[in-house]
Amino acid sequence: MNRRGTELDSATPSTRPRAARWLRWLGVACVVALGFLGAKARGQDASPVEIVGVEVGIAGHYKPGLWTPVKVMLRGREACTGRVALTVRDSEGVPVRVTTPDDCPVELVPGREIAAVLHMRFGRVKSELTAEFEASGGAEARRTFWAGATPSFPPALASHRELIVVVGADPSGIEAASLLQERAEDRAAVVSVSGFDQLPDRWYGFESVDVVVLASSRPEAFEAVRRDSPQVAALDQWVRLGGRLVLALGRQAEAVLGENGAMAGFVPGRFERVIPLRQAIALETFAGGGAPMPRLGAGDRLDLRVPLLGDVRGRVESREGNLPLVVRCSRGFGEIVFAAVELDDPTIRAWRDRGQFVRRLLGVADRLAGGPSESAAVLHYGFDDLSGQLRSALDQYPEVPLVSFSMVMGLLVVYLVLVGPADYFFLRKVTGRMALTWITFPLVVAAFCAGTYVLAGRLKGDRVRVHQVDLVDVESPTWLLRGTSWANVFSPSADQYDLTFEPQVPSTGQRPSVLAAWFGLPGSGLGGMDPKTSPPLAWTQGYAFSPELDRLVGLPIPTWSTRSVTARWTAQAAVPVEASLREEERALVGKVHNRSDITLADALLCHGGWAYELGTLGPGDSVVLDRTSARRDLRTFLTGQRYVVKEGRQLPTPYDRSSSDVAYILRAMMFYSAAGGRQFTGLYHRYQAFVDASDLLRTGNAVLVAQAGGGPHGARLLGNGQPLGSPDDRHRTVYRFVFPVPEGSEKP
Repeated sequence: MNRRGTELDSATPSTRPRAARWLRWLGVACVVALGFLGAKARGQDASPVEIVGVEVGIAGHYKPGLWTPVKVMLRGREACTGRVALTVRDSEGVPVRVTTPDDCPVELVPGREIAAVLHMRFGRVKSELTAEFEASGGAEARRTFWAGATPSFPPALASHRELIVVVGADPSGIEAASLLQERAEDRAAVVSVSGFDQLPDRWYGFESVDVVVLASSRPEAFEAVRRDSPQVAALDQWVRLGGRLVLALGRQAEAVLGENGAMAGFVPGRFERVIPLRQAIALETFAGGGAPMPRLGAGDRLDLRVPLLGDVRGRVESREGNLPLVVRCSRGFGEIVFAAVELDDPTIRAWRDRGQFVRRLLGVADRLAGGPSESAAVLHYGFDDLSGQLRSALDQYPEVPLVSFSMVMGLLVVYLVLVGPADYFFLRKVTGRMALTWITFPLVVAAFCAGTYVLAGRLKGDRVRVHQVDLVDVESPTWLLRGTSWANVFSPSADQYDLTFEPQVPSTGQRPSVLAAWFGLPGSGLGGMDPKTSPPLAWTQGYAFSPELDRLVGLPIPTWSTRSVTARWTAQAAVPVEASLREEERALVGKVHNRSDITLADALLCHGGWAYELGTLGPGDSVVLDRTSARRDLRTFLTGQRYVVKEGRQLPTPYDRSSSDVAYILRAMMFYSAAGGRQFTGLYHRYQAFVDASDLLRTGNAVLVAQAGGGPHGARLLGNGQPLGSPDDRHRTVYRFVFPVPEGSEKP
């Protein structure tokens, strides 16, 4: 016992100081950590604003790669003024930031919650969003949100899925119509909005939307909005720029078509009154299902009340006597479909063919029929959307050849021979001193690396290159001009660029409105916006959208790499091409006159199911059409189909999904549905669907398509304020002119 006690006592002097030192350091670390956390907590408490949450998209629905409204909910602890910023990652995984304009500061009032609305493009289906508030006094608040963590910020929809927004009605009928699609991945996403004032107040806030349905079943949804509301103006501009609007107005039509009614300006005619519908043979025929509409009224009568329109504009696709029931008309580059029934009316609900009727109104069956699975297209081509094929084609630079796999393997073999057998033979047989390998080996490696760098520099070049295509649409008689630009920029060195597009087309002098952004790849392919795995980040330094969304500021491009950018721009055209056309015995008759300074090459005039080849129209040239003018079947011309003999049968040649011909791809995008849609191309056309002019043909318009053979191009890509690239870079511009064509044989 005494010996053990003595041993313990003898060990104590050496262990006690060491333990004490560790305890002191641990105590200091705890104090520092607690102080840091306390300071952070005090800083948060001292922040003049709290970021309560975010609401992304329209009722939580949006798509990646398209402008999306983001509502940031703020609560002020004290009165302050500042700006809100959002940061997400683009399709390449690079952080991109957008802020509210400096001339529109966000003002907070103590104790009140306000909403700041910004617009952003999300680069992934599942994204991370960081919201910040920067007060003018220097204080800041910051909060990060993850898609799927809250109901107000769910993951985005897949790019190929259709998004239908319903206002003023029960969406069950539209959802039932969507369920008729055989494949679940093709079914539309249907979202119901409680009030018209919940819609975006900027037209590009609708970019993710394919169809907007306005119904009169619930008139209270329109009570807070008048015809001069920003939501009405935004919806109207979205339709004019290529949107699709369906009006379903029935027994409650008068409540929403009053003097200040929000929908009065969209109806293709003059509303007179609501009348009873005695029979529904025309609607049953339009649906095409063969099922009779149930009689739910007294005495086994049809219980439907419909609005009566006068001075109807557009094509009447279904009428009962002199009563138009389904009217289709164009509005700018978009389309309005009017149906004189409410889709959730009790009679329509009980109708067995309601789903088929709704599908006809929305055009769902036409746009989603046929085609292979998404995974098959991605596996073979790396994309499943026509925009992906265009993006791939723009990434081709004949002046910048791609290094083939065989060349890489050949260089690798040469390198292994030099550092292995060649080095050994030289030292063994020539010098006889193997120790010199400490000198020869690094020299060979350095020389080979330098030679490879020089070779790559000669192959890739030392200047910026741009491959661009513009589509310029002009609509008569309003002369609304809509431009769309797609460009790929090749950078010979790692650099950052301030990019914007400057329209060059003739206009009335009004400054064009430009929206510039990165151009993503839809789907789950390599580099797509719905990847199976998260790719590594090539560049962590971010860039920004300008507050006006017309520039990309500081866009980084790595060495010998490319970035895809796009822009949408609008202006008022200076009447460059005029046409006086009419339809006689299903033939197009009239005159087309080119008043512009632009040579229109390979001009093609499309109307109905026919295509008229007009050749080249120089400045001042005209062409006259009569009933004997040569014409071709439009679908055959657009598809370029010809028959080849294979295994004893004649088969039409399919669409070439491996083509890198920009004109060929753009033609399929411009008339996607008219050419057969996905059944012909085997690809979706969702990401840039607004460029499809097939609906304009269905509403009776004539569309003139031509390539710019001279004069200014559609838009010029600027980098840091100067034209980017060089004059010999490839830049193609296609013009489309939309002309109304009255029916009948009488001359206008």
